Amino acid sequence: MLDLKQELTVLLKEYEGFILCHRFFSYDRSEIKFSITTIDSKTVNISFSQKGFLLREQHGADGMLFENFEALLNNVSPQFKFYFSNLLIKKLESDIN
Repeated sequence: MLDLKQELTVLLKEYEGFILCHRFFSYDRSEIKFSITTIDSKTVNISFSQKGFLLREQHGADGMLFENFEALLNNVSPQFKFYFSNLLIKKLESDIN
């Protein structure tokens, strides 16, 4: 079983085409605080724990909790959402043909 840091490293590598950069702020066994800049040039602060991905609002207030990284990216990155919508449409079209 991967620890949080290993799991996050794998996710960031998997989605690297949609993330311009990332920065770690703090890490302990139960939570990692970091930021990403999406391909839309939007920077968001995130806390990652066993509960999921918590979108941090400005001034440290807690925002929305997402079960997985893809759901978070769908929420914060219109270009990511557009890409996966098109990918799904192409898959459905190929299944029909």
